[in-house]
Amino acid sequence: MTCVSSLARLLAVLLLMETVARAQAAGDGAAPPPVDFNYEMPVEVAAPAETVVVEGEAIDVARPGTHSVSLHARQGNLQDQLDALPGVRMVRTGGDGSAFNLSIRGLQGRRVATYLGPIRLDDPVTGVLDLGEVPAAALENAELTPGATAASEGALGGMLRLKPGVPLAPVLTGSFTYGSEKLFGVDVAAGRPVTLGKLVAGALVLARGITTNGKFDYEPVVGPLDAPIVLPARARVNNDRHRAGLTLLAAGEWIGGPSGEAVLDVSLLKGGIAGFGTQQLPTPRETQVRTAAGFQLRTPAWHGLEPRVETAVRHASWKFEDPRPGATVKGALESVSHNGRATLVWAVFPMLAADASASWVLDAAWSHGDSGAYRTARPSAGVDAGLRFAPLSSRVVVEARVRGQGWLVQQGAVPVPVYPRGVFLPELRASVRPFRSLVLHAQLTRAWRNPSLEELYRPVNVPMAGNPGLRAEDGWEAGGGAALALPFAEVGLSAYGARMAHMIAYTAVNAFDVRPQNVSGVWRAGGELWLRAQLGRWGEVAAGTDVNGSRVDATGAALPAVPLLEAHASARLGPPRARLVLEWSGRSGASGNLYGELPIRPATRFNGGVEIGLFPGVEVRAMVRNLFNDRTQTDLWGVPQPGREGFVNVGVTPGDALGGRG
Repeated sequence: MTCVSSLARLLAVLLLMETVARAQAAGDGAAPPPVDFNYEMPVEVAAPAETVVVEGEAIDVARPGTHSVSLHARQGNLQDQLDALPGVRMVRTGGDGSAFNLSIRGLQGRRVATYLGPIRLDDPVTGVLDLGEVPAAALENAELTPGATAASEGALGGMLRLKPGVPLAPVLTGSFTYGSEKLFGVDVAAGRPVTLGKLVAGALVLARGITTNGKFDYEPVVGPLDAPIVLPARARVNNDRHRAGLTLLAAGEWIGGPSGEAVLDVSLLKGGIAGFGTQQLPTPRETQVRTAAGFQLRTPAWHGLEPRVETAVRHASWKFEDPRPGATVKGALESVSHNGRATLVWAVFPMLAADASASWVLDAAWSHGDSGAYRTARPSAGVDAGLRFAPLSSRVVVEARVRGQGWLVQQGAVPVPVYPRGVFLPELRASVRPFRSLVLHAQLTRAWRNPSLEELYRPVNVPMAGNPGLRAEDGWEAGGGAALALPFAEVGLSAYGARMAHMIAYTAVNAFDVRPQNVSGVWRAGGELWLRAQLGRWGEVAAGTDVNGSRVDATGAALPAVPLLEAHASARLGPPRARLVLEWSGRSGASGNLYGELPIRPATRFNGGVEIGLFPGVEVRAMVRNLFNDRTQTDLWGVPQPGREGFVNVGVTPGDALGGRG
């Protein structure tokens, strides 16, 4: 249920109360006329492993095994808040302001489906998503489904849904960030709700900009793990990022009628192309422009039937060139993706709901220059149906779903010939709440991922060529867990086991030819343990650890860039307006390729800072990352990480400042 929907119902309740009060104040002795106002306010049931929101007749009970988090711009950037979720890690290419990607249980890129409202964010051509493009101030909450799910193509590792937030009160906020590496960032947001008769609507506009030179010194480490060699320090260059973006959010509801939400997001990125490992960093400059728009529409239920429609379009373009005199490296790539879904939900009984939907996707790309010349399009369509049974006041929730998906694949990067392919995806999820404070959940599901268009059609005359013969990845996963909510703390445990088939990985065909191949099956197993404790008005602490073991049948090695063990801990201590922030993270080593070679070394990192409310409406957050200035670390792909870096963020909310609210 949308925020505006909740606001509309609240306004209707107030109107009803006023009508009754006026009738009673008339003093004519007659009882007020009966008012037929049949609705249910949204009820939030606190759960350790999930936030369950019951709408109407239990249609939208959250999926068993999901995690929800409220996102607040005041508590840091988006990557820090996501990094605290169980099983989630950020893969960074530098410090603050640099690119970062989402990894869930060791899988990332196109294997994690990420949505902003109805918009699929990760690119269908490259499979890349830089979450640095998404403003935290535009978001109300995030829902994470770790592990395989059939609900979306590509969700072998999990699915992240970012829900845009529309204001229920006038909003005017702004923040300024300054940091090392010449980091400057500005965010401004303004919006307000509007009521016109029975129409209740809200709109929010956000503008953002950030720039950093990304230059820092690091000390490469080479050699075997038992005898490492630290090389002389060198500078990481051509890693600058210059971003600008604009986000428009709107939502509205006609009381007793349809409701809808819309989002428009534009992002511009200019800068150098990040290098990897200890190799000489490349010199080309990159420009990326991404524009995405989408809307969702819901109509009131009629005899238990509720139609819903959503659609979105996404366009992205990349251009790169080598600016050195005489250099000839130039290229361009463009992609367009359109997706839509029409759903019919049937509330059979208060405890039983069914839904059926049809979905469609059209991905297209064209490229020229030194990225290779090709053009291609891939249409796909799917149907799915599900049942959700939630008896005993949602103490038991069972969800069964089956999805069929078909698509056309080209033999080469030309419109014809094409061949149909398809996949069948069942899914079963269940949760049981034997006590109010305990939740048990389990799931068995099959998921899949189509090859990205670059993996299929990138020409053979450029590095990292494509392979039109690739099959889609697919895999089965079983898992379960438990979560316990105490008055002052939450603790949870989950485990999973998965089998992936036809996994796609870049492998060397010969000394001069590297291209993606379907490798043999992969076994994966692991789990998460996490703890969150509240210390009353004196803060909170959190800790967690993730285990992700894997084995590739063909080589006997673990999946590349997937450490066996990762752990993290954080604390926010002190009175509400002056808190000390401490963060620690660590991971074991990992393999750099499918053959267990190129080891990625273990790493630990400490961060610290303070959050201070100077006075109502003005907050300061000062952080120092990598307190011990370790300059030998890399991320999970061997990209050098910066040494000690600091930044200061000043946030201002004029309404709170003028009104004295803090």
